[in-house]
Amino acid sequence: MVCTTCFTRHKQSHVLDRVSSLILCHDKAKFRARQVEKFVEVAEKLRHLNNYSALRAVIAGINIATYHGDLTMDIFMRKSER
Repeated sequence: MVCTTCFTRHKQSHVLDRVSSLILCHDKAKFRARQVEKFVEVAEKLRHLNNYSALRAVIAGINIATYHGDLTMDIFMRKSER
């Protein structure tokens, strides 16, 4: 019998790692901010689909890849205020 909880945790971990690596693979903050913007759009769609496990993984990936005061987040926040 397969442990579904373990399988779900594995998938969440994979999504988290993928999100953070896709953000951090860019050298410039401008491009990292653009990637964060795309993942925020994905997170909004996941929320509308009531897929909270994947939503939590995407948010965690964004949080791991950025920090408060980071130039990436400053650019993202300026763009999102428009």
